[in-house]
Amino acid sequence: MIGIFQESLDNEDLHHHIVSCEEPTGSDDEWQRPKTIRQVGIERVVNRVIVEWSAGLGSYGMGGYGFFGLKLAATEQHPEEWLVLTLWGASGWLLFDGKWISAHPELWTIQRPLTGNFVGYERWDNLSPKLLGSTIREATIVDNRAVFVLEHTSTTHLLENPIDTHRLPMWIGTQQYPRWHPDESMRDAWIISQTGILE
Repeated sequence: MIGIFQESLDNEDLHHHIVSCEEPTGSDDEWQRPKTIRQVGIERVVNRVIVEWSAGLGSYGMGGYGFFGLKLAATEQHPEEWLVLTLWGASGWLLFDGKWISAHPELWTIQRPLTGNFVGYERWDNLSPKLLGSTIREATIVDNRAVFVLEHTSTTHLLENPIDTHRLPMWIGTQQYPRWHPDESMRDAWIISQTGILE
């Protein structure tokens, strides 16, 4: 059910990051792959209101992938559904107004992220007040970058996967910054999920 790709490129420490996942169809234990933004088009999410968010979507049975998801309010054209970034620890690939959304506690002295949710450490959430109730006014997703312009009570915010991944928190295990694989595309990493239940 799960396809996780970790392939080297030209002997460099460069890996695939998109996690292939499925969601229930609602009938007889049947599962299907969610549609990607490449398939449904970016227009699907523009002018949608964000009513919930999660940095803990996705499960492989013994733990979670840490997908980042935005639950979008229903419209006349579309039901309530999730816009999800299907990368391991996806919130670590994102910036909100140029700030980290989350980071390992060892990095908090470098920059305090907008959320802190590690067990055994201080917890806080400075993201929800700015994110919930926001409307996605503009969205651009290309192979190596995704940008969402959000409007919240007359204030504009920017949620993005930056091209320059040195702006993101470093991976503690490797002491390296995330590096996007040139064979992958953000248009495939961002999906539309009807349930938010992803395995």
